[in-house]
Amino acid sequence: LLYTIKFEVTMDYSFLILTAFWIICSLPLAETRLYYSIDKLEEPVFEKQGDFMFAGVFNIGEFTNRTNRATNQTEWVCDPLRGILTYWSLQRALGFMKVLENDVQLSGGYTLGYKIYIGCSSMVAARRISRHLTTDPRVMGCLLPGYKLQVEPIAGLATAYSIPALSYMYADDTLMNQENYGTFMSLLETEKMEADALINYLKEQNYTFIDVWFHSFSTEMAQYVYNEYIAKVGCGRINEYTSSNPGMNIEEIFFSAYQDKGKPAKVQLLLFNNKNSGGDFLKIAIDQLGWNNTVFIFGYTNSRDPYKQLYLDTISNRTDVRNTLVFLGSAFLNMEMPRFTAAMKSPDLLHDYGLNETLIQWYDMFGLYAKKVERTRDIDFVYKRTSSWLGYVTAGTLLLADALETVIKENASELLTTAAFRKRIFERATLENSTVTIEDTSVNISFTNRIYSNGYSIMIYEVTGPNYTSHLVGHTSYRGLSLLHGELPIPLQSTREQQLCAEICLPGWYQYIPHPTTVPCCWTCIPCPSHSYSNSTNSGECMTCGAWETQNANHTACVDVAQDFLSATSKTALVCLGGSIANIVVLVSGMILCLLMKSRPLVKAADLLFLMAFQFGLILGNAALIFALAVPSTPGCHAEYVFLVMYLTLTTSSMWLRAMKINIIFSAANNFCKPRFGRLCTRTGQVAVITSIFVANSSLAAVVLVLVDCWTLHSFQDEVHGNVYLDCKMGNTLGYIPLVLPGLMFLSTLYLAFIMRKFPHNFRETTNIFAATLIVLCSMAMFLTGYKLSAPRIKTLLRALMIYISITALLVSIMGPKIVILASVKDDPDEERERIDLEITAYAASQKTKLASCKSTPYISRHAKSDESIAGKEESVDSQKTI
Repeated sequence: LLYTIKFEVTMDYSFLILTAFWIICSLPLAETRLYYSIDKLEEPVFEKQGDFMFAGVFNIGEFTNRTNRATNQTEWVCDPLRGILTYWSLQRALGFMKVLENDVQLSGGYTLGYKIYIGCSSMVAARRISRHLTTDPRVMGCLLPGYKLQVEPIAGLATAYSIPALSYMYADDTLMNQENYGTFMSLLETEKMEADALINYLKEQNYTFIDVWFHSFSTEMAQYVYNEYIAKVGCGRINEYTSSNPGMNIEEIFFSAYQDKGKPAKVQLLLFNNKNSGGDFLKIAIDQLGWNNTVFIFGYTNSRDPYKQLYLDTISNRTDVRNTLVFLGSAFLNMEMPRFTAAMKSPDLLHDYGLNETLIQWYDMFGLYAKKVERTRDIDFVYKRTSSWLGYVTAGTLLLADALETVIKENASELLTTAAFRKRIFERATLENSTVTIEDTSVNISFTNRIYSNGYSIMIYEVTGPNYTSHLVGHTSYRGLSLLHGELPIPLQSTREQQLCAEICLPGWYQYIPHPTTVPCCWTCIPCPSHSYSNSTNSGECMTCGAWETQNANHTACVDVAQDFLSATSKTALVCLGGSIANIVVLVSGMILCLLMKSRPLVKAADLLFLMAFQFGLILGNAALIFALAVPSTPGCHAEYVFLVMYLTLTTSSMWLRAMKINIIFSAANNFCKPRFGRLCTRTGQVAVITSIFVANSSLAAVVLVLVDCWTLHSFQDEVHGNVYLDCKMGNTLGYIPLVLPGLMFLSTLYLAFIMRKFPHNFRETTNIFAATLIVLCSMAMFLTGYKLSAPRIKTLLRALMIYISITALLVSIMGPKIVILASVKDDPDEERERIDLEITAYAASQKTKLASCKSTPYISRHAKSDESIAGKEESVDSQKTI
């Protein structure tokens, strides 16, 4: 009565009367409640005798604490009317009875009975039940409960006794072990098979960024999808949609999954086993957050028609977003059973089936009890629908009954053992195709490896607010995917935003991943930094160029860094080059003048060989300067080195011999003695010495250059990836060997010129040599001081300046006055000779005190006259007042 009364009363005495009436009616109900201790659960609560028996285990009731009034002690008992899922379990138990009572008739006069056990969602109860049902040889088949911890012990013990054990709510790869569970069969695919069916659809849509949500019931399937597909092709999050913290609600779990962990995926895979989780998820994602263009894919347990409608109603409030819901349906999941559904809603109709009266009363009483002790949000939903698993129970019961009937007919004349008879039933049910009829609907059932694998239909809903359109697009299974029209309709095909959470990074860019731990496949594209490159699409990083390389304009490859060197157009180079060219012009002109005026006393006094060798050496030095300022190259460096050695060798040897000659002559004249090394003063001796030194040292330089490549092209960098500065560098200390002899001759010349500083002013050509060598020495000292510490570009400049300064100093100090005189003075050679003779005679007379002690006076006088070049030179210069 109270179940149908609508409590629309006012706060008056009628309310008190109803309350008292409720209390009075509740007392006898409480006293007549049935409770089952753990020992009692091993026996069937309902049983109908027959020649053959089928057993069914249903999770009716829940364990609870109860005080035993007789002993006043607390007991752990199973309350068959407790638990929100008991209502549907009762329905399935009634369906099991209904098939065996009304839809099955055995031939040969045999009768078929049943045993109904209540599992109370307990593994302990399942173990006790399995021991009990195996003791009855009449049991030819068993319907298993829905939880793994209950299925495994019953199926294992049933296999030991060859009892066919059929599961209609749970299958697992563990149960496919032939040795341990040889008589197990299932109307459901294993989690791996369902996962493969899901993966086939994900592949078809090319989804790579997917978030997975699951209940503990679907842990293995969720992990399989994630590991075998998502982690291999992309990324996503995998979250268990339950709270281990009692103080944390489902909304907090949702937001904690995305807080500071990157944006949500546009594809959400929801592997729940109840409608509330799916509804809550959609409410948060769509109603609260307004997710748009998101695909929500539901596993088959959430693809029941009542669930679909609930989800569609949940998201109907947001008309500003458009989303897609994808459901995978199975053969029996949404099977319509209108007659039995109507009977479930009316206990009077259940009586027409001739079912157990007590079970009908339980079913009737459960509503009254559940209304007061269970969550009201679920009760209305429960009483509006029939269990989705009712089709599975009906099909499974009919399948076992048909197999039993066939075996009875085929083996009527054969005497079989109980185990053999049971095996025949199992083989008939699993190895051959069967057709069962459920309320005028025929379903073909065929097993593959003890699994009914019919796959899943793919139903897609396009939803915008309360409006939606549904599309049956095809079928998927672990074997593959087939589409009705060969391909998905264009509006249902995935968009790039749904497929990926990343941009396509072209070469020259790289992927920047903000959350590499949680969503490593989500990135933005960032240009490669300086001196790095990427040459492929979606490069994870930019590769660094080598130290001597930098990136090209598009950052797609490395190129050699720009080459830098002392440009010929720079101010310093222009000054040096201009000066060098001017020097060469002057020197060539001087050599021509010397050849044209070789009979002049000045040329004779200065010695034509010295003038020509010295000027040619300066020309070689200018050639070395030009190569130093040219574009750096290995041949250029080699040429610079050779010309530099030739320049130094020729000029220093010429000056050294000139200073030696003057020193020998005037030392002998000063002491009125025979000159030592007199042969060096002859033209033949000078030619031999200069030629020998020049050829020997130049050859040595060439040999050293060939053997050790001592002076060659080198590249310098001020910083890594910076421009390369090209310059010539001494790469081996052996390259200094050809410079030793010119250096020694240079120092010797400087010394000789210094000690001859007190000679008469008409014979002080060595003063000019000393001045020139001193300038060169000071320049070299400054050059060597800063050369080692300078940057490469400064070294080139210093080297060019040093060569230019040395050439210019020698040209101006030694050759300059002579070239000027030759170019401007036109004197008579005879008068010049007479004047020189008079000066020599006067100088000899002044030394008459020493002349007497000298035994070789005629030789000295004769030699002095023959070597009149010194006097002639100095007289010419002095007479013109140029120095």
